[in-house]
Amino acid sequence: MNFSPEYLRHVVERLESIGSHPLGFRVAGTPEEREATAFIAAEMRDLGLEDVTEEPVPVDAWRLEEAFVELEDGTRFECASFGGVPETGPRGVSGELVAVGRGGRAQLDRLDVAGKIALVEWQVARLWPYHVGLELGLRGAKAMIVYCPPGGPYYQAVGALGTFDGIWHDEGPPCVTIRKEDAPKLQGQVRVVLRAPLTPGAGAANVVGLLQGRRRGAPVIVAGHHDGWFGAAFDDATGVAVTLELARAFREQGVRPERSIAFVSHTAEEYGIANSAYDWCYGAWYQVVAEHREWTTGSPFYLNIEGSGLRNLFTLDVPPELASWARHRCRQAERDGLLPFGWKLDKPQTWTEVWPLLAAGIPGINVSTFTAEYNRTEYHTQYDTCDRIDF
Repeated sequence: MNFSPEYLRHVVERLESIGSHPLGFRVAGTPEEREATAFIAAEMRDLGLEDVTEEPVPVDAWRLEEAFVELEDGTRFECASFGGVPETGPRGVSGELVAVGRGGRAQLDRLDVAGKIALVEWQVARLWPYHVGLELGLRGAKAMIVYCPPGGPYYQAVGALGTFDGIWHDEGPPCVTIRKEDAPKLQGQVRVVLRAPLTPGAGAANVVGLLQGRRRGAPVIVAGHHDGWFGAAFDDATGVAVTLELARAFREQGVRPERSIAFVSHTAEEYGIANSAYDWCYGAWYQVVAEHREWTTGSPFYLNIEGSGLRNLFTLDVPPELASWARHRCRQAERDGLLPFGWKLDKPQTWTEVWPLLAAGIPGINVSTFTAEYNRTEYHTQYDTCDRIDF
C-alpha cells in the first residue's frame, strides 16, 4: 500500500493557513474552525467516503484576535492568551505592574495587587495559571501577564510565545502570555489589551466519513483533531492528514474492511467549553455521549492520531489490555524498517481524545511523536509550523 507525502503536506499546509490571528488559532466554534471542517468534509467526499457529515457540537467559542502589552512610551510586546480567558475590550486595562513571582499565596500575602496588573512566572507545571488567576482576581487584580522563565515547564525555545486551554474561573481577570525575553522589559504603568470574544453556545463540528465494511455494526474509528493553537501543523493537522491519507490509500487499493471504518476529525480537543474543570477533549466526549452512543457498546477499536512527523520515538499510549498486542505489532514494524527512530509504549493520558473513548468503553490507543523535550520547548507555541515536519 502506497502513502503520499504530497497529500499529507497538502492537508497540513491548508489547515495551517486557517487562523483568526496572524499567528494562527483555529479554535472550536469560530469561523476559522468551520472553514477547516468544510475543507475536511470536502476532502472526505473527494476521497469517496460515504455519509460524510459535519456533526454539530455546541461549544463556547473563544476567538483570539489581538493581544499585546504596551508601555507608557508606546512600546508594544506581542502576546497570546489561554482559551476561554475573558477579553479586556478594545481599550484594554491599564495599571501599575507588580511582579508576583510564581503567584503562590506566600508571595501574594506580602503584596498589594488590588487595582494592579500582576506579572506572573509560571515556574512549575502543577501551579497552573488559572489557579493563580483565581487568587489574583479575588484580591482585586485588574489583569495578569504570564511567562515561563528559563527553566520553566513550557515555552523554553528562544522567543517562544505560548498558549493552552484556560480552565478559567469567573473571578479570574483578563490574562495574556508574553515571551520570557520580553517579560523583564516590563515596568511601571502598562496597558494590557486582549481582544478575544467568547460566544456561548456556538456551533462547532466533528467531521465523519465512512468506508463501508462487509458486515453491519458499529465501526472501527480513526481520528485526529482539527482545532489548534497557533498554526497547529504538528498538533494536530498532521493527525487529520494521516486520517485522511489512510482513507485515501484504502480507497485507492480497493480495500473493503470486514467492519466499517469511521474516519473522524474532532473539534474541541484543545478547548471547548468555558466554566468547566475539564474544557478539553470535549468534541470526542460529545460524540460518544450525544451523537454515537452505539459506538460505546459496539465499536471494537479506536485509533487516535496525535502530533506526527517529528523525527522522534513513535509513542503509543496503550491501556494494559492492549499492551501485548501493541508490543508485538511494533516489533514486527521495526523488523520491517517502518520505525526508524524507535518506539515505546506509554500509559493513556487525559490530554488526548483516547481518554473519553476509553472511559466510554471503547478499546483504543493514541499514537504520536511527542517527546518531553518538545513539550518543554515548542509545544503550543508559534513554532508549530509545517516546516518542522518530516512528511
